[in-house]
Amino acid sequence: MVDLPATRPQPLDVVDRPSTPAEQTLFGQSAGSAYTEPLASVNVALSARPMLRTDAKADLVAVCLYLGRGACLDQFDGYLPCLVSGLRRLPTHRKVVLRQMNQHDADKGAILWEPGFLDASTQLDITTAAAGLDLLIWPVSARRTTELLAGRVVEEAVFPAGPRFKVLAVRTREDEGGPQRAFLVRELAKDEDPESVEALARDAAALSRLERAWEQRQRAELRLVEDEDVVARLDRAAVRGRARAGARDVRSGVLGVPRRNSVAEVQSCFFWHAGAFRPLREYESSPRTVQHRRVVAGHAG
Repeated sequence: MVDLPATRPQPLDVVDRPSTPAEQTLFGQSAGSAYTEPLASVNVALSARPMLRTDAKADLVAVCLYLGRGACLDQFDGYLPCLVSGLRRLPTHRKVVLRQMNQHDADKGAILWEPGFLDASTQLDITTAAAGLDLLIWPVSARRTTELLAGRVVEEAVFPAGPRFKVLAVRTREDEGGPQRAFLVRELAKDEDPESVEALARDAAALSRLERAWEQRQRAELRLVEDEDVVARLDRAAVRGRARAGARDVRSGVLGVPRRNSVAEVQSCFFWHAGAFRPLREYESSPRTVQHRRVVAGHAG
């Protein structure tokens, strides 16, 4: 088993809760014109699926922005809590999903961890040009986005920030129809002990489903995805469970999110801003973040 490093990057500081009216208003005002286009998509989705709730438009706009060209965590005030809240409002996806990456070494039993949000395809017949490895995931917390944005190039699911995964098997493809290797992994529940009796039983149940999905993928005629934003969400790597203490590497790894949202190294968490990686502590202490916290605190009081 590969242990997570002792000095691992911290997950995004988010609380899994509904956004407040103050945060929704703050986000709408801060986003300005960037709010308008995704709002039109949200209105279309609400007309077809009223179960998404009309009082959550700001939350759903935040999800649309994330699934578009992305937004820096500090680009709009109130964006992060609305994004977290918006994902909560989408249905849970309980089928195998797919991610890809160039290459990575991991053994059966390895624990993989992503400090930020994580995207995956709900369709198993896609591939990207640079992919050398498939990551087939049995999800627990992933949220399906097709109810919000239908008819996209790839149907996506999003994992809330901080998911952990356990590698249950490593497989090799016999033909050249796609990436030659695959990790079959299961998402761990929050605070789950991956070696407990209960966890081992879940491993066995998930592995049978993952094996079927792997067989299905090998039989499928894969379609190449070339949309740059989709590719960025589905195959960019960030943090790995296996790392040398103090190693600096913001590119290689198993799991990750677009660089606009969060990328981590072993000892520091980063966000993408103004064309460069910047320490998350700068976001935490930025004037916008401080102002946002004062507004939220005032609303709570």
